[in-house]
Amino acid sequence: MKQLLTFFALAFLISWIIWLPSYGHIFGLNNLPALRSQHAIGALGTLIASFHTTCIFLKKDGIKNLISKCFKTKPLVYLAIALLSPLVFMAFALIIWIQLEMAFLNVVHWLHKVYMFYAITILFVALLPQVKFI
Repeated sequence: MKQLLTFFALAFLISWIIWLPSYGHIFGLNNLPALRSQHAIGALGTLIASFHTTCIFLKKDGIKNLISKCFKTKPLVYLAIALLSPLVFMAFALIIWIQLEMAFLNVVHWLHKVYMFYAITILFVALLPQVKFI
């Protein structure tokens, strides 16, 4: 239980320290230097916290074990799902966005057709190999 609480506390703390320059103006902290992709870097807070928590409680052997488990790709399907699922979600979101925009604004821009083709291509490239159609 102590390890779990330490992990969550560190993950929260590290992520928000990284995100603070981006959202500091809400708390009255103005003029903090922020990168354009600071929110993406803050997402690594959980990864950093996992290594730090492992180092605190399990020492060097725990870090070696964690790293070996990170790169263990025995069932390759899990790796494919982990790498391709963000593309699938993005494609679904893109299709929904285009359909809603066309339905409510009654506008069909030429880019909508390009985006729709792109989204459907991502779905076919990402999903078909996983369901054994190709």
